[in-house]
This record gives sequence, C-alpha cells and structure tokens, in this order.
Amino acid sequence: MAVWEITTLEYDVPLARLFSRRLQETTGEGNVEPLPDGARVRLVGDGATAALAEATSRVLLRDLQYLVIARMTDTVPLPLAEKRVVLRNALFAARSREERAPLCHALTAYFAAENALCLDGYLCFRMQDVLMLWQLCVEQAAQKVLVELEYGAMMQALRLYAAEQQSKMGELRLCIHPDGSCTLSDDDRLLIEYADSSPEGIVTLLVNMAPRRLVILDCSDGAQSRLCEALLEVFAEKAVLVQQ
Repeated sequence: MAVWEITTLEYDVPLARLFSRRLQETTGEGNVEPLPDGARVRLVGDGATAALAEATSRVLLRDLQYLVIARMTDTVPLPLAEKRVVLRNALFAARSREERAPLCHALTAYFAAENALCLDGYLCFRMQDVLMLWQLCVEQAAQKVLVELEYGAMMQALRLYAAEQQSKMGELRLCIHPDGSCTLSDDDRLLIEYADSSPEGIVTLLVNMAPRRLVILDCSDGAQSRLCEALLEVFAEKAVLVQQ
C-alpha cells in the first residue's frame, strides 16, 4: 500500500472529502483520512499512482479552480452582480479549454518520486501556464461585461435623446437585410441604402433623422435580432417591428 499526504495552506477546503469523491471517479482502491491541513491517501494496486494523479488533477482543475478564479475575479473593478457574471463566464471558458492529460502525466511522475504534495505550491510553481489561462479567461469575461455596460449606457442615452427630440419627418420605413445592411424609405420616396452593419451606426443615424414613427421590416430571419432589439429600446412607442 502506498501512502501520500496532500495539503493546502491557502484554501479552506475539505480535501479528504474531495479526494474520496475524485478517487471514486477514478476507481482508485484505498482510503482517505483527514489531516488538519489536508488528507492522507492510501492506495493499493499497480495503478495507484496513476489513479491518484487523475484524482488530483480533478481537484486542481475543478475544485480548486473555482476558488482561484473567484479570487482573480474579485480584483476586477466591477459591482458584485457583474462580478458574478464574469466568474460564471470565466469558469465556462476555462473548462472549455481544459487539458487534463498533460497535468495527469506530470502528476504521475511527481507521485512516483514523492509522497507529499502541497497543492498551493504545485499551482504556483508548476501550473503557471494554467494560471495564466485562467487569468486570461477572467480578463476576457470582464472586458465583455464592460463592453455590454458601456453599450447599455449608450442605448439609454440615445433613448432619452430620441424621446425629447422634435420629429423631423413622418413615418420612416427601415428594411433590415440578413447581412446587416439596410434600406430606408419614406412617404416622399426618399430611398437610402445604408451599408454599415453595426447596430450603433444605424441607431445613431435614425436618432438624428428623428422620425415621428419608425416601421422596422426585419428580413434577416433573426440574424439581426440585436439591431431590432436596440431600435425598439431606443425608439420605444415610436417603433413597430414587422417580421418578414
């Protein structure tokens, strides 16, 4: 029977319980007992080292991952509600890019030579590439939330501006094509082809045109739903959406 002691000084987690569960997933035969700062793992059989390496990789990449990414997210200068969104998205991104096989291989070699492991030290000194990936996932998730906040603030400002503005023309019809380009027409046979496919550009153009009523003809089969939602938000009761 081989015996290893696995500890963590930085994270307050029930390692004995975590390893018992993860070892069951890897069919490792043995027992786990709690220690004040970790767990003592006893395993039998020729595959004991590999089973422990697999279980440890899951503890690191799943159980401790949440705590590490949560700590990274806590430093993001965003309100609590937005931090929760960042944490959820960062975890999803990190797990979608997870590569457990190289870590299992490294841990198998480690446990073949050593009978003690501090998870904190292993994370800091032997998993720098993984930590960098997790940090990148947090930064990308935070950037996405910031962009959405800025977009929301801009839409709110445009909505207020559109509501206060005097109408410069009557009914304006906007035909939205699948590629995001638009055709504008009115009762005076005005016809404008607008190629800018960004919702911000189209919304700004229409706000400046200040129609009394805006009829949105969506011919994109849902491809431009974000644009339609933005227009309905900005023009509110002045706008009507017609699906083509």
